Amino acid sequence: MRRLTTLLLAVLAACSRGPTLGDPVTVARANAANPTVAVDSATGRVYVAWVQQAADSGWDVYLAGSDSAGAFDAPVRVNDRPGEAMVATENPPQVVVAGDGGVVVAW
Repeated sequence: MRRLTTLLLAVLAACSRGPTLGDPVTVARANAANPTVAVDSATGRVYVAWVQQAADSGWDVYLAGSDSAGAFDAPVRVNDRPGEAMVATENPPQVVVAGDGGVVVAW
């Protein structure tokens, strides 16, 4: 019983000193919606995809990735033609990191 108690206390102590979240980071500007997130388990890089209203009232799909310090790269529009992403609110863009590190956004 004493070993179990010592092990439990060690686990609790390790958990309390675990990773913490940093300050909030703004990735998208106004008129953005339906964000999805994926993490590259090999590098820790975080990717966010979202829908954003275009200037002509159409929609675009964007992707941004973080660097090792947690700052995000400039967003990149991933749909071919500006304002012509056909996105339904019940089926937002999804971002996935493949085993080889490739990033895929589907909508």
